[in-house]
Amino acid sequence: MQLAALSLQEKASPGDLLQVLQGTQRELFEYLVQEVPHRQSEQVQSFLLRTSILSCLHTSLCNAVLEQQDSQRFLEELERVNLFLSPLDYQQQ
Repeated sequence: MQLAALSLQEKASPGDLLQVLQGTQRELFEYLVQEVPHRQSEQVQSFLLRTSILSCLHTSLCNAVLEQQDSQRFLEELERVNLFLSPLDYQQQ
């Protein structure tokens, strides 16, 4: 999505970009599903897999689901490496 946003800055028409991207959706999806998680450590992969049922990742909720107390560390790392997380409030929770 970030690449698409950057491309939009270069294109005069968002419609042109959408038409170009339409043929590559499957490849983009496969990349995101297969390559991105596999580049993470086993601990991060496990964290992402086990918390994927949640609609919102909050430290206390992740800790409860995972039955552990170090979810904040994982959430901070995921945000630091820009792995599809955005804080929902000013306290970055």
